[in-house]
Amino acid sequence: MNKLPWYKANPRDFLEGTIGMSLELKGAYRIILDLIYLHDGNLRAKEAEDLRYLAAHLGCSLRKCRAILEQLSACGKLEVGEVISNKRAEKELEISRLSREKNAENHAGSSENKGLARQNK
Repeated sequence: MNKLPWYKANPRDFLEGTIGMSLELKGAYRIILDLIYLHDGNLRAKEAEDLRYLAAHLGCSLRKCRAILEQLSACGKLEVGEVISNKRAEKELEISRLSREKNAENHAGSSENKGLARQNK
C-alpha cells in the first residue's frame, strides 16, 4: 500500500466531472479513487475476495458493488479489469513515484557529500 497520507485532488474537476451523477455514485467514485491511490494504482478487482474488500469499503453488497463499477466504467470514470484504474490517478501516481525517486537520489547524494566534507576536515 502507498504510505503517502494525501494525494493531489482538484475539487473543481471532481465536481464538474460528476455533474449528473447521483449522490451515491459520486460518493462511491470518491471512495474508489481513494482506494486506488492507497493501493498505489493496484486496486485489484479480479477475484471475489477483491470485490468483497471493495464492497466493504463502499458499505454495500457485492451485487451493488458490481453495479457501481459498471456504471462508473460506462461513464468513463474507471477502467475495470484485473485492477480498477483511473487515467488521472495513473498520471498522478507516476508523478508521485518519480518525485519520490528524485528525492531519494537527492538525499543519497547529499549524504555522500556530507561524508566527503567530514573527510576533508
